[in-house]
Amino acid sequence: MRNDGKLPSETTGVARSMTVHQALAALSIYGDLAGSETLTRALIAERTGSLDQAAFWIDVYQELCQKRADSEEPE
Repeated sequence: MRNDGKLPSETTGVARSMTVHQALAALSIYGDLAGSETLTRALIAERTGSLDQAAFWIDVYQELCQKRADSEEPE
């Protein structure tokens, strides 16, 4: 992940930034497939040479896994 925790988004023609938490919120529409979607995005980014984006999506995946682990811990 970049030092500022943001990645330029190319979903529009205009460069924007997205944080890991914003990405997680957007991925919530995928439900239990959010992890698969995140890894797919990382793979596509890596294969197209966008290594910063690939690293970003891996960071998103790690955060998603952490959230899932936290929610499954017994009380």
